Amino acid sequence: MFRANNASIFLIPLAIFVNAISFEHFSGIEDRLIFKTLSVCILLFIFFLKHKSLKIRQNDFKYFLIPLFFFCLFFSDLINNGGSSLNAFIRFIATTIFLIIIINLSKKELFSVLYNCLSLFMILALLGIAFVFLNLSVGEKIPFINIYSTKSIFFEQNIFGICMFFLFISIGIFKKPGPIKFGMPVLGIFLSYYRTVYLLMIIRSIFSRYFILIFLILLIFLFYFSTELSLIIKIEQLSTLTGRDILWRIGLDGFSESPIFGLGESAIPLYSNEILNRDPAYTTFHNVFVDILFSGGLVAFLVYLLIILYFLTKANKVFWFMFLFFLLAPSMLNTYYIFSFNILGGFVGLVLLYMERIESKYL
Repeated sequence: MFRANNASIFLIPLAIFVNAISFEHFSGIEDRLIFKTLSVCILLFIFFLKHKSLKIRQNDFKYFLIPLFFFCLFFSDLINNGGSSLNAFIRFIATTIFLIIIINLSKKELFSVLYNCLSLFMILALLGIAFVFLNLSVGEKIPFINIYSTKSIFFEQNIFGICMFFLFISIGIFKKPGPIKFGMPVLGIFLSYYRTVYLLMIIRSIFSRYFILIFLILLIFLFYFSTELSLIIKIEQLSTLTGRDILWRIGLDGFSESPIFGLGESAIPLYSNEILNRDPAYTTFHNVFVDILFSGGLVAFLVYLLIILYFLTKANKVFWFMFLFFLLAPSMLNTYYIFSFNILGGFVGLVLLYMERIESKYL
């Protein structure tokens, strides 16, 4: 049993990371399905290793709002799009298995899983730095990731950038950062999600004793270098949210056609292309709430809100800020569902569960 628990501590981070790997940029072969299948296979292997020790206690039933949410998305896809709902069904099953596994982890084991996730994020930061020095321009999937960004701080889309953002925030929570551990995620962010550094520097300066001095320096820069700063931050993208305002309008129009159960996720590409005619078609509206309203209607939306409210009520005010600003906010511009069995939603789910365990004094 000890060996099974020990193995799962390393295999769980591996399973959620494999989900995002792709060699397509180099090979020219569409291989995302291969790695997603491998990810699910690793998950099933973990389940097989631990199945004798897995239990669902009475106290754990509250967590089943999570698979209920993913079932709502599958059900909406099934009734609207039939056979196209297979992906939603697999995600529902995978997320349910993932949830059963992680709620059976002790607080100490959850910490170890998160620490290993952060270690993988650190490796990604090092890869990103190496790729820039080697002058490699690569695709956006891990570990072959998009280093060069043309978008502003608010609208970065690649997984590398968001992972570095999570690393920067989380590393101070789980372990005191030294110069190297603090520096690597900063460099990683700077290489892809780099405009985030400016925002984080401002946030940190607010809590600094030198805030007034920093503020005056910023005002001088704004006065003398406003044009240059506008080009760096790309302020003009704020007016249209890089086209997201149109996407959101399309998604909400779809929601109005079927407000109770939605139109199903599989309908997003066809529905958005009735107006945008984009190749490839959008598979998300780049806003978690618009996606849910379109895909699962009010039923799925209310279940998702209950999940968020549950974890907020179990956390202290410091965690409220961290969750809302650092963990939930990115999904408002780059959709991912918390606890979804993938690198972004899976990591956020692990953080939420760990924080809930700390507050409830769960062993």
